[in-house]
Amino acid sequence: MTSLCDPFTQKEKIDKIPDIKCYIRDSLSKVLRPFDQSIPPVQLERPENYWRAAYILTTALANNFDYPSEFYEHVAILWADAGVQLCLKQSMERNYSDIVKYFLDLVNKVKYPTYIPSITHHRVGFHLFEMDLRHDDRQEWIEYFCDVIGIIFVVDCSCFNLITGEDRSQNRLQQSLDLFKTIRKNEYDQL
Repeated sequence: MTSLCDPFTQKEKIDKIPDIKCYIRDSLSKVLRPFDQSIPPVQLERPENYWRAAYILTTALANNFDYPSEFYEHVAILWADAGVQLCLKQSMERNYSDIVKYFLDLVNKVKYPTYIPSITHHRVGFHLFEMDLRHDDRQEWIEYFCDVIGIIFVVDCSCFNLITGEDRSQNRLQQSLDLFKTIRKNEYDQL
């Protein structure tokens, strides 16, 4: 039986460390990428940090990147920079998730070889969108999924024996399942 308080074994936690390192890198990259395009433009607090930002956006994004100690140093220094904080604040106003901050706050723990992830509960903000199932509107709302980290897809299961208004031969529950598959496919196409 698995504990609900800490459902991961020690091995499973250790196996997640590469993913966590990747999330840290990707979170900072997500904050740094729109730096030049932000309105008003955001500047790093310390001009000597621009080469660190370039490192994160180029070298650290290479395939098979091994996360040397200098990576954590660059991330920690950039994360402390007021310009990066301001850019994150602006990006959060544009629907970036609080999860970015969560992973960047971990950098000073993850850098140690003895790091083992722990299970904790944090408040994470989210935005709720009610999507219409009308087929002709789907392309209009698919843009809301840009930069989405998770989707909670809710379906009214009481419609299991109803047909759709658009296609009298299609079951409404099946239509919902097909819509979920379309959303999932679009999500992976954007990666």
